[in-house]
Amino acid sequence: MQECPRCGDTAAPDPEHANTLWCLTCWLVWTLPHDSLCNGSLPRFAPALRVLRESRGLNR
Repeated sequence: MQECPRCGDTAAPDPEHANTLWCLTCWLVWTLPHDSLCNGSLPRFAPALRVLRESRGLNR
């Protein structure tokens, strides 16, 4: 059980939605932060897109 950020009462996991909590008193619903699944390919992917965009004009 966690604590509600609005009223401070107890919060329970929502049985119908994963990573979602709801307050038993004020009915506030919020999601828990997700773990980052970045495997490190993004720093290489962005420069590759930039090179592709720059070379696009040469292919026309």
